[in-house]
Amino acid sequence: MEIVLKQLLEGHNRLAFQKNQESLGLKPEDMFLMNPAEIDFDILRTGDKYNFDGKINATIEPECARCLKLFTYPVNARVNFILDQSEAVTSGQMDDDDYRFISKSTLTYDVLSQVREALLVSLPMKLLCSPDCLGLCPQCGINRNIEKCDCKIEKADPRWGKLSELLKG
Repeated sequence: MEIVLKQLLEGHNRLAFQKNQESLGLKPEDMFLMNPAEIDFDILRTGDKYNFDGKINATIEPECARCLKLFTYPVNARVNFILDQSEAVTSGQMDDDDYRFISKSTLTYDVLSQVREALLVSLPMKLLCSPDCLGLCPQCGINRNIEKCDCKIEKADPRWGKLSELLKG
């Protein structure tokens, strides 16, 4: 997803892309896109500075962390950063994730890594098919959202085992 910097006009510019799983370099185990991701960038060019403000919308099909069922999940991510091609840039200046110094001779800039990172970081740590998902029974493996089982699940912490023996005795 290379953007030709010299084609951007002074002031506001808008670019829109649709990218699929492969073109974003996403592995299916990281994220499975159900359809191409829609990527919209508003780019404000002020002289040799480019302020990128991007929105990414996609629908993924993850596996529930509790019941292992596949479900659809909307992903809305943001990506913001500034590119600076000023002549005042010296080699000693440090880049960070939000502000990058690039050479005046740079003609294009690839935003693929920022888009991919924004998508991955926007996901919650555990994806659930619903907030009240009961998950799988740890004894028999039945999906407790669909069926009930008669398994007795002891919630006692095994580290307290000696104390419970004393109480029984």
